[in-house]
Amino acid sequence: MRHDGPMMRRTGKPPTPSQTRSRQAFAAVVREKLVTLGDFGHLNVRHDGQHIVVEQPGPPDDADDREPILRLTPLGGLPVHFGLSFPAQEGRWEKLPVSGLLADVLAAAVEMLGPYLAPERLLSDTSGTDN
Repeated sequence: MRHDGPMMRRTGKPPTPSQTRSRQAFAAVVREKLVTLGDFGHLNVRHDGQHIVVEQPGPPDDADDREPILRLTPLGGLPVHFGLSFPAQEGRWEKLPVSGLLADVLAAAVEMLGPYLAPERLLSDTSGTDN
């Protein structure tokens, strides 16, 4: 099966510079689409193999300690359809009953997982007390 888009099957070889640029551009498209769906500009979107992973940023003192909150997986077809997964325990991903075009899957993700995608607030930010 041949994939001509930004999502390429793993072949065991490192991606070419062109494939890397294409994957980065696709991750940026996913992020832009999320931003159009709500207050999600804080989210990090990156490639992980064939998947696109959306993450909450780490705390200010450890920005690299990101928390994955959803994963998009290409399912094939033209146009390319995607599946949606949510992190489960022990580093595994649980597939959700969602698949379709990118825009539709992202809209479903926001509808189903909106609270997980929203910016995390520190307890002191929401306590309502001024000390």
